Amino acid sequence: MNTEQPTKENYFNWLKLSKEMEDFYKDTPLLEKLNNQKKLNPNTKPHIVFSDYDWTFKREGMLEETNINQELADQAMVPTIIVSGRNRRELLRHIIKDGFKLPEAISSSVGTELWILKKTLTKDQEKEILKEENLDQVLDLYEADPGYEKNLISKGYDKKSVLEKSRKMLDKIYKNHPNWNLGFQPNQEMVNDNGETIDLNTLKVSFNFYLPEDEKDESEFQEKVASEVARFFPEVKIIVCSDDFIGEKPGKKVRFNLDLLPVGKDYVVKYMREHFGTEGLVAGDSGNDLEMLLYSGAPASVLVGGSKPEAVSVVNKNIPEFREGRRVQRFELEDGTTGLIYVGNESELGPIGLRNASRFFSKFKAMRDRQRS
Repeated sequence: MNTEQPTKENYFNWLKLSKEMEDFYKDTPLLEKLNNQKKLNPNTKPHIVFSDYDWTFKREGMLEETNINQELADQAMVPTIIVSGRNRRELLRHIIKDGFKLPEAISSSVGTELWILKKTLTKDQEKEILKEENLDQVLDLYEADPGYEKNLISKGYDKKSVLEKSRKMLDKIYKNHPNWNLGFQPNQEMVNDNGETIDLNTLKVSFNFYLPEDEKDESEFQEKVASEVARFFPEVKIIVCSDDFIGEKPGKKVRFNLDLLPVGKDYVVKYMREHFGTEGLVAGDSGNDLEMLLYSGAPASVLVGGSKPEAVSVVNKNIPEFREGRRVQRFELEDGTTGLIYVGNESELGPIGLRNASRFFSKFKAMRDRQRS
């Protein structure tokens, strides 16, 4: 048995990172936690929690439950990567407003960006800086992973071209389906203090559409819209999820999001596994989490209680032999191996479902490791 206790240097040797990646990650809180896990258990893969933000990592009225989860993760030296549909500015603004400590990394804009926290803050520093008026300072604490966007751009996604095709698509769809009210999402750009227009989503084009009065099944309607959009964008990843918007106008009672992307949320899980040899617990609640839950290759997934109908429907379809009354279900991963998904009940909303699943998978992993030894 290898009992060598890794330092940051020999952990890098084990990972075989490029010099650029070594220099970027060497003093980050994320690497520090992975390194500490490796010191305690040299022969096991370090763990990361990959969690959606809204309704999973946090839920309104349950903020203290999220604080407890963060304390438990710190004690176990497990870093958290928040994987959200929000752009990084909006996501960090919500994290500050909700009063949480900063996660070790955020993957914003539906997993098309990866921002790494570059230094650990003391409690006094957090108390001083984590205020909404200091948002720009908080943004500066994170830097973009140098290889992540390069890899995505190499996949051939050209946002300018996607935007041009999108305008033509919207004209054609409106003629045939005006009651869908499909249109660009607002607030995808901002103007900085110098008067420059900043693109908040460099690799994402986003739309809203609404449930017409004559459509009764939300999941079927989402599939219908996604299929129509796919006729114009066969080469682009299309992600749809509900948005919980209640409008005042007739026919606009339920709003949905639709994103055109080079990849889904599963990409960040695969990226970290490839570069850091990690295993991940992934958690979500909606349609834009499905790629991460089912296709990231993560052996442990969590569909928290109170999840959106579109997520529950697709997860159930991917469980070949649903075992009634069982919290944990088996499904097949892309490599042919078996993954486990924890399906939270109505009492396991958001952060409570995430905590209960983490406890289950920790016990399951310990039992599996004993059997292998």
